[in-house]
Amino acid sequence: MTSEIDDKLGGDVIGLTNKEAIKKLRLAIEEEVSKLQSSSSPRIPYWVRDAFYHRSYYAIFAWTSIVAMSVEIFLLLIYQIYGDHNFRVKSITAEIFFLVLFLIFNVVIAAWDSRLRHTEMHFKVKSALKLLEENENFVVKNDQQYSLHTPQSPCISQQWTYRDGQLLNLPCSLLVDGDVILMRPGHVAPGYCMLYNKDKGPHEYLKREQVFAPLDEDLTENITSPRLRKPACATKFIMKETPLIRGISLAMENALKKPITVIRKEYHAVVFYYIERIALLAVLLIILCIGSIRAVYFNVNNEEWAEHLLLRPVLVTLPLIPITLPICWILLNAVGNSYLLAIINCKQCLKPIDPFDEMEELPPTILEKYVNWSDLKRLCCSLLLGRDGYLWRSANLLQVLGSVTALCCVDKKGILSWPNPTPEKVFFLKSPKSKSNSETSTHTCADSEETNLEVGDSCSSEEILENKKLTKLHKRLDVKDHIYHPGSQVEVLDLTHNLHSPFGIQFDDPNWKFYTDNLKPLGLGILLNTCNPKAQEHYTKFSDHIACESLYNESAVPVVNKRCLCELAKQIGFTDSVVDFYELVQQIGIFRHVHPEIVQKGKLARSLNFPRLKMPFPNMTCAILKDLHRGSNQLFSQGTADLILDACNEYWDGGDIRVLTESDRKRILDFYHRSSLTAHCMGYAYSPLNNNTLTKDFNDMYIELPAEGYNLFSSLEVATSSPRSWDPPCVEGCSHPHSLNRYLSSDSLILSEQEKKVEEWNCGANSYLRQLGNEIFIGMVTMQYQACPDFVQLIEQLDKACIRFVHFSKENELRSRVFSEKMGLESGWNCHISLLSDETSSDKESNTVSPLKFSRHYIFPGTTEDSSPAENRTEVPLRHASAPSIINVDSNATKCEEISNHLHRGDSVSVCNMVTTRTMDETHILFEDENPIIRHKKSVSSLQDIFGLDESNVSHSPSHITESTDQSAPVTFDMSNRAKLPKGTENIRPHIEHVDNVPLQVSLFTDCTATATREMICIMQEYGEVVCCLGSSANSLNMPIFLQADASIAIEPLLPHLCIQQAVPDDPEQKNLENLSSVLNSLPCGIFFHRDDPISLYHLIMEARHYMCNMRNGLEFLLCSYLCLALLQMFAVIFFLPLALPLAHMLWLMCIEIPLLSLSLLGNPPDPRSTMLATGKNVNVVNRQAILFFTACFCAKFCPSVIVSVFSFACIMSSACKLYLESDAHICWVSLDLSKTERKFSTESWFAALTVSQNVISFFLIIYFVFISMGFIHRSHLLWKSNPFENKYWVIAALSVICLHLLFNVTDIALHVDSSLKPIAIIEHIPYYIWLLCALWPFILLPINELVRHHEIKVNVRQQKRARLEFCTKLGMNSPF
Repeated sequence: MTSEIDDKLGGDVIGLTNKEAIKKLRLAIEEEVSKLQSSSSPRIPYWVRDAFYHRSYYAIFAWTSIVAMSVEIFLLLIYQIYGDHNFRVKSITAEIFFLVLFLIFNVVIAAWDSRLRHTEMHFKVKSALKLLEENENFVVKNDQQYSLHTPQSPCISQQWTYRDGQLLNLPCSLLVDGDVILMRPGHVAPGYCMLYNKDKGPHEYLKREQVFAPLDEDLTENITSPRLRKPACATKFIMKETPLIRGISLAMENALKKPITVIRKEYHAVVFYYIERIALLAVLLIILCIGSIRAVYFNVNNEEWAEHLLLRPVLVTLPLIPITLPICWILLNAVGNSYLLAIINCKQCLKPIDPFDEMEELPPTILEKYVNWSDLKRLCCSLLLGRDGYLWRSANLLQVLGSVTALCCVDKKGILSWPNPTPEKVFFLKSPKSKSNSETSTHTCADSEETNLEVGDSCSSEEILENKKLTKLHKRLDVKDHIYHPGSQVEVLDLTHNLHSPFGIQFDDPNWKFYTDNLKPLGLGILLNTCNPKAQEHYTKFSDHIACESLYNESAVPVVNKRCLCELAKQIGFTDSVVDFYELVQQIGIFRHVHPEIVQKGKLARSLNFPRLKMPFPNMTCAILKDLHRGSNQLFSQGTADLILDACNEYWDGGDIRVLTESDRKRILDFYHRSSLTAHCMGYAYSPLNNNTLTKDFNDMYIELPAEGYNLFSSLEVATSSPRSWDPPCVEGCSHPHSLNRYLSSDSLILSEQEKKVEEWNCGANSYLRQLGNEIFIGMVTMQYQACPDFVQLIEQLDKACIRFVHFSKENELRSRVFSEKMGLESGWNCHISLLSDETSSDKESNTVSPLKFSRHYIFPGTTEDSSPAENRTEVPLRHASAPSIINVDSNATKCEEISNHLHRGDSVSVCNMVTTRTMDETHILFEDENPIIRHKKSVSSLQDIFGLDESNVSHSPSHITESTDQSAPVTFDMSNRAKLPKGTENIRPHIEHVDNVPLQVSLFTDCTATATREMICIMQEYGEVVCCLGSSANSLNMPIFLQADASIAIEPLLPHLCIQQAVPDDPEQKNLENLSSVLNSLPCGIFFHRDDPISLYHLIMEARHYMCNMRNGLEFLLCSYLCLALLQMFAVIFFLPLALPLAHMLWLMCIEIPLLSLSLLGNPPDPRSTMLATGKNVNVVNRQAILFFTACFCAKFCPSVIVSVFSFACIMSSACKLYLESDAHICWVSLDLSKTERKFSTESWFAALTVSQNVISFFLIIYFVFISMGFIHRSHLLWKSNPFENKYWVIAALSVICLHLLFNVTDIALHVDSSLKPIAIIEHIPYYIWLLCALWPFILLPINELVRHHEIKVNVRQQKRARLEFCTKLGMNSPF
């Protein structure tokens, strides 16, 4: 195959060089990007609409906010002109200037943020182009052909491609127009391509995702006899398109079509609807009405109308406009996303989790200890400036992970499971009459106990007791098994996979070494055939041919069973050096088709309620090896057990070769068919060969058998067989003649008559089948993909956090459910849905080159075309270690003497050497009798036994009532889907609308394609699920799925190994090439890492959830504080008070102190209960009930403090009236006219008293805010159960805010109150009860807030119980309970 692959046409180098290809790819991407940018240029750019349209969820400062703020600035300008009597009118200019700056800043930052969101994907593509440019000079090395025969994985998209004149297994995303590819039969075309040669053929071109299925020109309909088949050869094609361009176009067109996150909906509803459209208009109407009444009715000639109609409406509505919200929103998101990225970068803090460790939480100090703050600062700046290609604006990973309800994984091998299957069970037959090692050791210890009681024995008393128990157990098992199956005893040894090693295994049974003699032939077959490096190329071609053949068979699927089992051979006791003693001579591939009706309408399919049952395509590969020590040839076969069993007449029981009875065959087939439903099952056989019989090389030809040709081997005349084993004459005292075995050398048993027959053979398929149809059955090995322990623990943790893990499996229902059980997912009666619609299954072959269906007509046993009874069929004798059962002892003794004399004349070894036990590598070649005799009747066909043909056409035998091997190969669940759930994505929406929502509750979807997976994720999102998708970065088909999910995480999977003996070279340049492909495939993903990286997704989700909880608390406190300021000003207007807070105080509180307190809430310590909370679905996030509850809590928490502040301010003003006015009125400020002279103080004195009062009230107000914010630290715990001072950032912020505000008050009094007016004296005149009330109110405020929080906790607990009940309930209308 190597010579065929590496040929050159006319001596020229085939294909492009890597530099040319990378440059072509880069230019093609640049051209596509420029084309997309030029095509999408409307008059008003989309980013402008998203930035300022009031109904856009991405707007953080809408045009309504711009208009409202502009009107307020205009009103302040007018007030500055008409309000010269106010002593603060001079500072209005500076305040207007700051408001203009904030307006411009908010407009710029909103537009800039929207612009960067629309160009994020462009920047990420440009960063990928830069990476491509850096790798243009990458040179492919000559030793990179190790990956050509690597087992195929659906998670990795690769294509055989010629680069730099060499054939590589290149990632599909790196293919370009002009690349020469080598299309393997049965594989999918990566894109539109045409034949490399100019000659026209049946496959001139291939479309994208079309299966290349070349057929022989001599393919006929009817096959009634074996025939040789030419392998389906790989063909050179030239690419006519760049496959990645379609993905680039899809990514850039759909990057901005992500679902709106929950917190964005909350932000938009609260800020732009409830506050701006409802609260602001209502408050403005109230203020204007009261201001008009006060300005007109009380004193028509008063010059203070400007204050009532211009200044006061501005001060009341200013807190309701999002002045600082845009910058706070962007900073909060940038810091949160950079924190997640910093956690991913500091991989030391997320070491692999011990599956037996019960600690699910990482203490916050651990993460803070390992997070590099300089790295965090760099990442934050990079995110804000839109560098490095992070998609945090268009696909905000923080917001999605913080509210995720479904974590979906679309790839299995190398991500959820280890990349290679590991052995799970070893099946073999053991004769109940043969003594195992355990029995031998038992007898030894028993004898020593009887004969040497006084002397110390080699066996201790514990060993004697244990061996006695084993003896009783074996006897009991042997008796029971012998009653139902008198021929043999089934042994199944279970193996356990090492959790932290991809290949590590160990036997579960501590006494497995008792069966070493049974396992040694299996280990030798594994090393010489399965894991033989020289046999890999042949098997690659053979598996491609099988994949091509299976396209025309509805009931069989190509299963690559030849996977690495070296670790099993090492466990048995073999070393890798065993291969050095053998030379691979020849390989033979054999296959046959399966009739669909037998499988799909058979007994097994009916019992499983699985009408579309498919079985592995029957095939076997035979390796003929030469023993370099003895010079003899050995045949080791492996493949599907049904075909292997048809070629076997005997089995190895660990010490002898015994006849395979019909009962043995039935149990072997029963185990195989049940195991192959859910695992990979491979059978092994062995046969010694005559050196002079294999004269023709069939390495380049395969043998095709007729469908259900189980009697093919038995019907062939064995012309070359010679006597291989006889029963020796029974010696004295011999009670078991079969225990005396004689073995012959292969080189000494070639008789002259048989040598003549060798020359008369036909060089066709039948001559080989005569040799292959007489093998010895060794055993079977089942292999299964094992779930990685970190994902098993992740699923358990996510379930506690009310996050559903959903697996989109590409396999069928049976295999998928077995693996889902290994991961810990529910696999009950209503826990999976197949996405394969009936239309899809009927058109499964629409992508093949030829629309040929499997319509060959086969002759089956028992029909009119084959009416000969089984008793009259010609059968070959069985190979047995002792005499054939049809020959009596006397005739055997005579023949033994005659042939031994004949063999002695040929200087051969003695026939009568007596051997009690042996291993397979010591086995000499055994020959049958030279005269053809009637062979023992073979069992019914494998498929006929299991799938059940009509019993009237099958000969009955006692084996039909034998036990099955369900206990050794069980299917532990009901295969039927009794819930009657919908099948196919087109039926899921009607089911959810008219029946129940069970399809949204299941954790397993089977038979998934990329299109069906994307559609199902879309359905989940329509009903409120927040979906985060995990997928392979090496799979080019995942890009549409990544684009559909709310956020995506790309994982570079573990690569499958061809064999553990062949270590993959650690080539950094090759890894760089693979990394380049992964970067291109994961363009829509927020983060990308390798599967080996010690990153815990659970801790990422919990950190995001904790950060989002703190972010909500901070934004809620910020908005409530702003509402509190507006309420304070409105109460002052309603009660005809002077300005409670001037504009400077409002700006200071709104822009400095309240945001500082709000941002400090991000440092809240992690709440253990947050890991158990259900985040809720993404539907109706802000409804009327939620607003009413929020309003009630706000009134209970903030309104009392506002009322206390207004009352205190009124009392201070009342004392000022009594102190400075001639009138004794306590509410003199209502009709106070400063232009009149009847007063006993100057205007400056009045304003000095007002300024002092405003600063005192603002100081106490900020203290109230600090005490209220204490309740926002631990929202789910009461104060006495949690320490608020654990948030050190809040402590620092609280002290800083109090000190800053005190400094601000002192500065404001110093600026606006003349020292001659003695502001200290004014403070002293404030009544003592005001000081007492303001000082004691925080201690009253805390219990009130705790009562409100207690009620909030009760309501939240009730909602969480309802959400968890909804999460855990899967019973629908069709529930059987």
